[in-house]
Amino acid sequence: RPAIQYPDRPPDATVRYKTTSEQGALYRAASGEWNPMHIDPATAKKAGFPGPILSGTCTIGLGVKHAIDTFASQDSARFKSVKLRLSKPVFPGEIIETQMWREDNGQTIVYQQVALDGRVVIAQAVIKLKAGAGSVAVQSQL
Repeated sequence: RPAIQYPDRPPDATVRYKTTSEQGALYRAASGEWNPMHIDPATAKKAGFPGPILSGTCTIGLGVKHAIDTFASQDSARFKSVKLRLSKPVFPGEIIETQMWREDNGQTIVYQQVALDGRVVIAQAVIKLKAGAGSVAVQSQL
């Protein structure tokens, strides 16, 4: 798949979200993803991480939610698809910034998620939305 070309302009919207220290455990219980790497420091260290990491699907869900809330008036029925690359881990308690660009009359949202230390944790991300009226509201949750 060819690399995504980010628009040559600042993001149309940015959402910051502070993950919580227990988010990995809560997501693990809610999703049924029982990988101990998301809650057990010893298992995470054996896998090469300094501590537990947030599930990639949890991080993906945050980015998709940010795009739907921002560009689809919180209407999840407008979600059509997402394609992306998980590029770096997220550690529970980190602040993640979702940087989004609206393209194709709002039918396509190109985005990336970045930790405050500059690590791109989700790259090459594209969300396709079904037709409908969307909004461009910049949000922050800190």
